[in-house]
Amino acid sequence: MAGMDQRVAASYDSSFYPFAEEVDGHYDVLVIGAGISGLVAARQLQQAGKRVVILERAEDAGGLQRSRTIGGFTFDLGSFILGAGDPFFRLFPTAVAGCVPISASVQKLSPHGNVCRYPFDAREDLLRHSIVYQIAAVASLLLDKLRFAKAGDTEQFIRAHTGGWLFRRTGLEQYVERMFGCPSHVLSLSFARRRLSWIQNAGSLRRRLKTFRVAPPASAHPVARPREGFERMFDSAIEELMASGVRIEFGVDISGLSDEAGVKRAQVHGRGSITADTVISTAPPSATLRMLGDDTHVALEYVSLLTLYFTASADRLFDSAILYNFSDDPSWKRLTVHSDYYGVVGERAYFSVEVPYRGAAPTLDEAASRVTRHLEKRGLFTDMKLIGHDHTAFAYPIHDGAAEARLADAHGRLAAFGIHTLGRQGQFDYLATGRATAQNAIGFVDDLLVPARPAP
Repeated sequence: MAGMDQRVAASYDSSFYPFAEEVDGHYDVLVIGAGISGLVAARQLQQAGKRVVILERAEDAGGLQRSRTIGGFTFDLGSFILGAGDPFFRLFPTAVAGCVPISASVQKLSPHGNVCRYPFDAREDLLRHSIVYQIAAVASLLLDKLRFAKAGDTEQFIRAHTGGWLFRRTGLEQYVERMFGCPSHVLSLSFARRRLSWIQNAGSLRRRLKTFRVAPPASAHPVARPREGFERMFDSAIEELMASGVRIEFGVDISGLSDEAGVKRAQVHGRGSITADTVISTAPPSATLRMLGDDTHVALEYVSLLTLYFTASADRLFDSAILYNFSDDPSWKRLTVHSDYYGVVGERAYFSVEVPYRGAAPTLDEAASRVTRHLEKRGLFTDMKLIGHDHTAFAYPIHDGAAEARLADAHGRLAAFGIHTLGRQGQFDYLATGRATAQNAIGFVDDLLVPARPAP
């Protein structure tokens, strides 16, 4: 295991892109980063008549959404389900070619070890239990709605809509901590109101029971990334941008950003420099500040992910392609069965498992062993074999109670220099899907293009 390659292979052939070794020239806008946020912003700006350049440190586009092929099995980092009508595809219509139409299916593993409806299941979470349990659940919900009508923290906010009884016994408490990197009573309340709206929308007991019965709405016309991987999808977007005049440079390291009478200069290590009137960074605030020469410590923390790539016998206990872990076992967060959409290979199913961690990474052998024991013990898979893995830093922002003040300080220092921030990493925000990421970028650019109103 220790000798496995952890690097996601570069997907772009540098000879395909006709750029000189030296970077130079002046642009209206410099976009730092070629993930979904950066690509969508660049497209919007180009369509508005702006001269745009994108600088990307990696050798390929996609940001946190990447694919990895190992021995004929293609896995993903990041969500691989999109909607054919999503904003990204409206801006890059050729990118949807090759995407696979699917019927999106999601389930959860309950604390009792059963696979059931996500995020709530009436039978599993309530009706299978005794009448005493059911009465306690309803009484808890009614009491907590009164007690926490004015919630003081995120745990109280959740309990006001679920009741403490179900919050603790359905696995929701553990799930929230795995998802956001801190216990619910520490998680920022304002952040929770934005990112846990599906809990708030449950509202009354009547609507809660309706939520138990009805599956969450799926994206219209859901599709999965192309069989070959995300690279094909992002290649198409890059080609469209280049054909429209957007300049894109991969594998560049911005060694410095400076201000020259209101014009921003980006110094590219070993390759010259460019200037721009406006800079938009999708990099983490700490990374962008370092480009400015500001080494002040930015105490913003992130959940990192160890993604494990497995094959297993094609026969399994559950039907859905995505399984969330609501059980008491903390060894993993989400499981994605890629072979459901792309077909088994040599009679083997293949899937990825996300292991979140904060701070030091777990050892590969320990993490893989724990996941294998848990999944095989529950009978979810048999004959599991680990064939690869990847680490993803800056996967999810941790919005504990102090994060917002720290973020305001970091963004204030960037704004003072005239740097705009965008995306999950740049804005330190939890954007769960490609659709949400694209919509966020479109709204950002729309606001940026609105002429500033003169002071009264």
